[in-house]
Amino acid sequence: PSVDVSATFAMGGSYTTSVPAGAKHGAEISITVPKVLTAGTARTNRGVPAACRQPDKAKLTPKQVKALKAREPEERVKVQVTDKEPHVLCVSYFDNGPVHMLSTIHSDAEFVIVKKRVWSATEKKKDRPRHSTAADH
Repeated sequence: PSVDVSATFAMGGSYTTSVPAGAKHGAEISITVPKVLTAGTARTNRGVPAACRQPDKAKLTPKQVKALKAREPEERVKVQVTDKEPHVLCVSYFDNGPVHMLSTIHSDAEFVIVKKRVWSATEKKKDRPRHSTAADH
């Protein structure tokens, strides 16, 4: 969903329109949509704000991707919240590629850095700690 679609569903409301075709063509109908909170991933061309977008991996050179992935996890995250009700939270992260999430459930994000030791197949032992992030609400 786009930011606009997420915000519309989060507000809910009553809508009136006319039937476009069929036996009841032209008749007015009303529907009531309950407030719906949503959260999920989104495509960048579907309403992800420019300030929250990660670079398109297909447009980056392998060297640029490697440099981006070498940055600390908290430097690869972008967060933005819409300024009007209902608030839509956008969080994006560059992992193996860009990941974008929109949410009307969460109102803010907090990042927790977790360091894990990972198995090295070449050394046959647990290797250096690697970063992992988790978003909390």
